[in-house]
Amino acid sequence: GYWLARGDQRGYVAVDRHGEVHNIAKRVGIKTKQVRERIGDIEALSSVADTKIEIARAMQAKMEAFQREIAEKENRERQEAEVRREAIKARQKAQRDALQEATRLRQQSEEQERRNRLRGGLIGLWDRLTGERKRILERNTQEVETAQKRDKAERDMLTAAQLSQRREVVKERTQQREENKTVTRSLTEDAKVFQRMETDADAERAARLEAFKERRRTEERERPRRRSRTEPSLEP
Repeated sequence: GYWLARGDQRGYVAVDRHGEVHNIAKRVGIKTKQVRERIGDIEALSSVADTKIEIARAMQAKMEAFQREIAEKENRERQEAEVRREAIKARQKAQRDALQEATRLRQQSEEQERRNRLRGGLIGLWDRLTGERKRILERNTQEVETAQKRDKAERDMLTAAQLSQRREVVKERTQQREENKTVTRSLTEDAKVFQRMETDADAERAARLEAFKERRRTEERERPRRRSRTEPSLEP
């Protein structure tokens, strides 16, 4: 936006938020008289330096407000991420417990099935004599090894899936944090710019005030001389 101000040459100007001064009549392409009719008395407007200070302070206040919003956003996102992590942690533990219980029950069932293959009594003795029992034991051993590999693969698959989920949460949170840091740094730099604008404008205002005082002092010193030159001589 723009702020109306009284220019150094007593002209109507507009100051943007960067502190740049624009002559309204020249920028709009109209006469100063028309600007005066629209805006009114120029003496009611602040000087450029005062306007810059006003802009700088207003923008600094906005930067501070934005920084508070980012801090609140960061805090909110951090809390939400913590809640999400706890929920994922609980859900994944339930998944691991469920897999562990399912594996245990399946192992029991398969172990019982393998035991049932080993016949007792006279039939079992016959199996020993014919080598059937040996073949059954070898089959059972192979099935155990295969089952162990299968169970490990299922555990590894679940672990990989859960790690991927946790990494995704961490990645998202890291991205949020970095974005907030970037915005905060940008706001801090902008605030410094407006602080410098305020400092420079204040120095400019002080310099103009001192120059005005100096002109008044010079005028005061010049007045007695002018009066002495114009007074009639009293000598005969």
